[in-house]
Amino acid sequence: MEDVIMDDNPDYQFPEQPEAPSPPYKLRSQSETKVDDPEQEAPDFLLQKFEQGDKVCRECHDTFTLSWPTRFTPANLQFICTRCLPPELPASSPYISNESRCDPVSLAFSITDPIRRAPGSLIVLPQTTDWGDETLWLPATIVDYNRNRLNQELALAWCDRAVWLDRSLAEKQPPKRVFFRADSHVASFPVDLESQSFCRIRLPRTLDPSAEHDPNFLPDPIYDLVFEMALPRIVSLLNDRDSLHPVVQSFHEHRRAIGGPLTAVRDAAADDRWLTAVGFQPEPGMANAMQRALGALIAKRNAEGAGRLDEWTQYSQRSYLVGSVLFQTLVLQHQLGMVWDLSGDIFCRVGSREITLDPAIVEAQAALKLMWSVSDTTLDSQFRAVHAQYDHDQAQLKVLLATKPLPGPTDPIMLSYNGRPIRTHKDLQPILEARAAAQANRGAHIRPTPTGKYGDRVAAEQDVSRDL
Repeated sequence: MEDVIMDDNPDYQFPEQPEAPSPPYKLRSQSETKVDDPEQEAPDFLLQKFEQGDKVCRECHDTFTLSWPTRFTPANLQFICTRCLPPELPASSPYISNESRCDPVSLAFSITDPIRRAPGSLIVLPQTTDWGDETLWLPATIVDYNRNRLNQELALAWCDRAVWLDRSLAEKQPPKRVFFRADSHVASFPVDLESQSFCRIRLPRTLDPSAEHDPNFLPDPIYDLVFEMALPRIVSLLNDRDSLHPVVQSFHEHRRAIGGPLTAVRDAAADDRWLTAVGFQPEPGMANAMQRALGALIAKRNAEGAGRLDEWTQYSQRSYLVGSVLFQTLVLQHQLGMVWDLSGDIFCRVGSREITLDPAIVEAQAALKLMWSVSDTTLDSQFRAVHAQYDHDQAQLKVLLATKPLPGPTDPIMLSYNGRPIRTHKDLQPILEARAAAQANRGAHIRPTPTGKYGDRVAAEQDVSRDL
C-alpha cells in the first residue's frame, strides 16, 4: 500500500477511509466525499462560537433545533436528531489520553480506561485514514467532539511538535488545520504498535537528560557573570537567621513540614518534591548551567562559617536548594526580558501561576508519553531515546512562559558590579568586552616555549637551576 506523505499545503486533504456499513451506524454512500474547509486553522477550543438553528434529520427528516460549533463544521455536514442518534461506541481505548493537556503529571492508560473525548485531550492517530503496516502514527489534540456530526464526531489538530522524515529524508511537520475523524475509525485501532511506526517529537535541548552532564552543553556565557554578581546577595540572604525572603521562608516551611531540623540529613525525595511544588525543579540543561555557581556558593558559605557549628552555615543542602531556585529566577527573568532581581517576586508569580510551563512543551511531553503507552516498547526511557528529537538551540534553559504582562517588583534586590547597577544583559556588554580584552592581552605577553635543540638546552638549564 502506498503511503501518503503530507506536505505543508494547508489545502491538503487526507483520503477518506472506506468503511463497510454495519448497523446501527449510518454511513454516507461511497459517492459522497468529505471536503474540509481550508480556512479552518487550529483554534483554541475555549474560543469556539456556537450557533443555533433548525436542522433536518437525515434519518426521520423531522426538523429540530440544534446548537453546533460553527468553526468546526464541514461544508457537507449532515445532522441527526437525538431519537435517531446511534448508541455510543464502547468507551475504551488506550489511544486517547484521559488527562488535560495542562496536567501531564500522570499519563498511564489501560484498555478499560474511559474515553472522555474532552477538548484538549490527546489521541494517537494514523497519518492517513486508510492505514496499514507502513503507516506513520502521530499525536493530535481533540479540538471538539460532537456526536451529531455523523462520522465526523472528532474534530482534531495535529501536535505542533510532531516531526518525521519523508522518502527524501527531508524533515516534515503536519499541517496546522482542523480535520475530522469518525468514532468508528478510532475503535478499529490495533492493541499496540511497533516503535518504528511513530513520528518523533521536538523538544528543547535543555530537557535532554544527557545535557545535565554534557561538557559540550554551552549556554549563554552571560549567565556565569550574572551568577557571579548574585553570589554575595544570595550568601547574605542565607546568613540571615530571620530572613523574610519568600524562597527562604518557603524552604523553611517545607523542612518543618517533613518533621526535621534544617541540619537534618538530606531527604532527597522530599527536597525534590519541594522543588517540583514551587515550580523550580531544574531542567537538565539548567542544572548544567548553574553547576559551577552552586559549587562556588556552597564553598563560600563553608569558608565564611569555618569554626562555627550553627545550622545556618553547616547545612549545605539548604544553600544548594535555595541557591538553585534563585539562580533559576535570574535565568527566567532574562528569558522573559525582565530586569534582574533577587527579591523573590518572580518566584511568587510562578507560585500564583502567572508564569507557567509552556503549553506547547507540556503537550509535546504528554504526546511522547501517550505514544509510548500504545507502543510495543517496554521502557519509557528506551522509547524517548528514539522518538524525542532535541533542538540544537541551547539558549533556552527554562520552559516557562508568562501568562500575561508582568509588572516589576515593588521592592527589588538589584544586581551590581563595582557599584554600578546591572539591570539587563545590555549592562553586561562592557564588562564582557573588557574581560575578553584582558584575556587577549594576557595571552599576548606569554613567551612561546622554545623548540628544537635550543629548546632542549633551555630545558636542561632550567633543570640544573632547580637542582641548585
